[in-house]
Amino acid sequence: MSAPRSRRSGLILPLALTATVAAASYALYYFISDSDTHDTSNTTHVHESDAELNRRTGSRRRSGSESAGNSASRKQSIALVVRESSDLSAMLKQLPSPLPLSLADVFVLIYSPHITAHPLSDSDAAAFENRGDEGKVYRQARKMFPKESPRELVMPYTDEASLVPMLKQLAPRGVYIESSLVGPDASVVKDVLGRGWVGGVVVSVEEPAEGQRIADAAGRLLKRVKVLDVARVGDDWTERVG
Repeated sequence: MSAPRSRRSGLILPLALTATVAAASYALYYFISDSDTHDTSNTTHVHESDAELNRRTGSRRRSGSESAGNSASRKQSIALVVRESSDLSAMLKQLPSPLPLSLADVFVLIYSPHITAHPLSDSDAAAFENRGDEGKVYRQARKMFPKESPRELVMPYTDEASLVPMLKQLAPRGVYIESSLVGPDASVVKDVLGRGWVGGVVVSVEEPAEGQRIADAAGRLLKRVKVLDVARVGDDWTERVG
């Protein structure tokens, strides 16, 4: 089954490589389901204390246990947004490997402005896998998926402006994003949350000052944003996904 033309073109326009985007668009159409309703129960205010967090999560776990016999929990969709680099992604290091795909549909978007070969292109994929520092984060992400997983689940993109349309297309319940990619004045966060395209955002930061800047910029949307030190991202994943 192929994706509808209108849905496919919505993702084709922002991306640089037409062949790549066709494959990615098909993957999005095939793997995403029931993403119109977003669950924001797991998002918290950035200034929530640990005590408040423990009380709230404990209450939610009890509630979840009580209702488990009546309905099965719905599988989440999660987007991870990272930057290609000569070093491995600190944020991806905090997440489970292999990813628990029985609990969540996971997509990795990698900002890769300087790539000269593209791993989603059949003609370039083999060469890309052996290009030293180029594609290091891509290979890190691919290793988090089972070998038989479609390579379109890890999608490099070359234009910063592509990110918001891609997240709109995915419409995930949760987004984990490196702080360097949230845009000026947290514009990416404002766009996707303000328009209801994602359920909640976790921003991974390595510098406290950067975290406070993003929290201040997020303003009224802060209740649906968590700004966390990168070392705490794994804890949030465990709480959110399992």
